[in-house]
Amino acid sequence: MSFLTPLALAFFALSVPLVLLYFLKVRRRERTVSSLLLWHTAVRDREASTFFQRLHRDPLMLLQLLALLALALALARPVATVMGQGARKVVVVLDTSASMKARDVSPSRFEVARSRAVSLVRGLGEGAEVMVIEAGVQPKVTAALEIHVFTDGAYTLPQSPDISDPRVRWIGVGRGGQNVAITSLSIRKNYYGAFDYQAFVSLVNYSAEPQTFGFRLEIDGKSIAEKDVTLEPSVRRSVVLPFSHNGGGTVTARLKVDDDLAVDNVAYAVLPPPRKIAVLLVSAGNLFLEKVLRTDPQVSLEVLTPDQYPGGMGDADVVVLDSVTPPRAGPGRFVFVNVVPPDVPLEVLGRLERPTIMDWDRSHPVMRHVEFAKVTIEDAMRIRPLAAGRPVVEAVGGPLIYALEEADRKALFVGFDLFKTDFPLRIAFPLVLSNTLRWLHPAGLDQASFQFATGQPILLPAPHGVTTVTVTTPGGRTVQGRVTRGMVSFTDTDETGIYTLATSRGEIRVAVNLADADESNLAPHPLPVASAHGPAAAPVPVQRELWPFFVILALLILVVEGALYWRRQSAGRLRAPAGIGDRWALAVRPRWWSSWVWPCSGRRSRAGSIG
Repeated sequence: MSFLTPLALAFFALSVPLVLLYFLKVRRRERTVSSLLLWHTAVRDREASTFFQRLHRDPLMLLQLLALLALALALARPVATVMGQGARKVVVVLDTSASMKARDVSPSRFEVARSRAVSLVRGLGEGAEVMVIEAGVQPKVTAALEIHVFTDGAYTLPQSPDISDPRVRWIGVGRGGQNVAITSLSIRKNYYGAFDYQAFVSLVNYSAEPQTFGFRLEIDGKSIAEKDVTLEPSVRRSVVLPFSHNGGGTVTARLKVDDDLAVDNVAYAVLPPPRKIAVLLVSAGNLFLEKVLRTDPQVSLEVLTPDQYPGGMGDADVVVLDSVTPPRAGPGRFVFVNVVPPDVPLEVLGRLERPTIMDWDRSHPVMRHVEFAKVTIEDAMRIRPLAAGRPVVEAVGGPLIYALEEADRKALFVGFDLFKTDFPLRIAFPLVLSNTLRWLHPAGLDQASFQFATGQPILLPAPHGVTTVTVTTPGGRTVQGRVTRGMVSFTDTDETGIYTLATSRGEIRVAVNLADADESNLAPHPLPVASAHGPAAAPVPVQRELWPFFVILALLILVVEGALYWRRQSAGRLRAPAGIGDRWALAVRPRWWSSWVWPCSGRRSRAGSIG
């Protein structure tokens, strides 16, 4: 046995003043009495106070010295060297997907998995290293570790060599339960007919028996449709419900059913408020741009000539500069058509004659549903980007359309004159312009842009001038989001419900739903079985600290010392001592000066009772 802090043994030096307290003689006051018949105990007290006489008669002092020694040893942190599994490294992976909330096993699949993981960790040998990971995806083995995956298996495992790795142990929870789910909720705006919107809801019965349940559709807490639905096993049904609303509300679909997974019994959708995008068009005259912008029902257009434009954003949400070069564009949201202002980080290298289009970024929001293959361009600007951005349409010689994303400016650059191309005559032109406005400003986003799946990060364009955002989760928790290059981002979306994003320009609400048929299907799939056991861990010396045992020993000694002190003062009776000093000494046990209180007050209490 060794000590980690041997200097703490100096704490035992307190035993010196403790022993000195027992050398103190009892102070007595002189009194005149009629007889000495009843005062024989006074003679015994004097004998007990003789030098060194009391030390071998009082066990309280010995108990107090033993307790002090035990505490000093505990402070010195004694350690014993044992052989443990120090080379064994275990990773515990807990599946935190939505299906783990199923209640087909009590209290839930996740709680059962967590209790098994705790039992596993407690059963590991001394010195083993453990890492706990919460994961909703498959782990990848990158080190020689022993990995225990606790999951319900309610998904299809990919074909990978890591699945059958002998270091991976799969532990299944759940036995397959009954569940009816809302797998999809979407809202579409009607531009004809008597109703403003249509709600599309998909219902699926993943149970082995037919299920009858109530379905209800609400807007801002008010029911607009309610009906009973019966679904056979493994049957999907789509429900279409038209309704009218002015916008700016929350649509909620609910199932009144008692199944094993409650998170998919409700789904949410947000109706964006009826707000238009304020667009400022600066042009000497462009019928193509003006016609498309005026046709968009969500655009409020203002047209200025180059002489009337003072520069900057003004009160507009988006500024479109058509072959107009202002002295400075400044921060904001822009569409540059055949122009590069001096403060924009794009270097003009020359011209491209009849550029050949190579490819376009189909994943960018600006190019959604856009086909650019047959567009013919007579002449274009040849540029080199000097700041962060992303080519949207590329040609031999450089980008033709470029998405510029700076810290305080977000813009789309179109590097050719609209009068020298057939681009305005194609269906791609209004699509690109409409997509660009929605990419630059959130007011023009459709309803689908405000719906996300659990675990999916929230990404929305931020209005100009917004630098901070505060997110309120469905549970009421307030978290700071991020605003980077004109985009609001928030990643902690594990909770279903309505999230509120508050900025200096107002609030934006988004809906987060489970919306995952694989998660709603609670039937577990067979889990892999390890083909062989991993390498055994070699035992290594491990130091085990012993200070808790010495602390417990000191407490037990002090309890015995207190019980002995109480027995002396109360003569073995079940009552408190008679003297006030004795009561205080018993209440504050252990106090090292209690041995001094006993000779001073104990004798006095007995003498007083006799008199």
